[in-house]
Amino acid sequence: MAHLFHKLDFNSDIINKDFPKSTVDSKSTVESDLSLNSSLTLKSSETKVVVKANRNNDGSTGSSATCTRTINDNLKLEINGDTKFDLGAKLTATDLGTKGTELSLSGQNSQKKGTSLHFNAVYKNDNVALDFKVGHSLSSKTDITASGVYKFNDYSMGLSGGYVVESDDHKFSDCALKVQYEQENYTGVFYSKFNLVEDDDQTIGFGYNLKMNPKCEAVTQFEFGNTSTATVGVQYQLDDNSKLKTKVLCEGNNQLRTGLHYSHKVNDDVEFSFGTDLNTKKLFNGESSTDPHRFAFAIDFFG
Repeated sequence: MAHLFHKLDFNSDIINKDFPKSTVDSKSTVESDLSLNSSLTLKSSETKVVVKANRNNDGSTGSSATCTRTINDNLKLEINGDTKFDLGAKLTATDLGTKGTELSLSGQNSQKKGTSLHFNAVYKNDNVALDFKVGHSLSSKTDITASGVYKFNDYSMGLSGGYVVESDDHKFSDCALKVQYEQENYTGVFYSKFNLVEDDDQTIGFGYNLKMNPKCEAVTQFEFGNTSTATVGVQYQLDDNSKLKTKVLCEGNNQLRTGLHYSHKVNDDVEFSFGTDLNTKKLFNGESSTDPHRFAFAIDFFG
């Protein structure tokens, strides 16, 4: 469960990874009940190319491409772009001078958000993780965020916070506190997200991850705030090459979604996956909703 250590909220891959996600504002006018995402990954020892295409429920389409090149053991360059002419580049340096450090500098030009620059510094060892980020938009907005996690015995505690500086205003952004207890076969997490300025913007949550046997793992997550959610997910290893995930999400009184993801490794060079995220209430009750059924498929090639 090492992937939870550097997170300040419950972020289990079982319920937060691989399932299709919305690519448009859920408040948009519905033209159909279908949203489709697809991706193609080409990977070699030094280069990785990911091409994505999507069809949104409002009928619009889009595509994007990301190329990641490993220059040497310490440097990595990433370039991305899409059909909206949003372009970006990121240079990452690791273990420069001190083991466990990572520095990255990136720039992004977006038709919607304008041009922005970002700097990120990370330091990690067996007991401590520190993360500092600065983002500056040419529209005179600067975001500063910092987080730290300290691990002792079977417990870890993390805290994060941010500060936003604009031309005519400045304020604290959302903060988060997390406490985690971890054993070999299970992990328990309690976390709170809050805003130092807006008292009504608070979320409290807890999650539990249980490894029932070498093939089966289950997750439950509950959040209470302006909108309360409950999520249950299960991952099952069908065989050495196939894996199945399923999850059920209940959000407030209005949303019930069911997700399913299947992945199969054809051979050492090719992997295929397919995922669904169904609006369950709309599927069985025929209720009108702005949130469509979502489908996704991906093919990964490893050189």
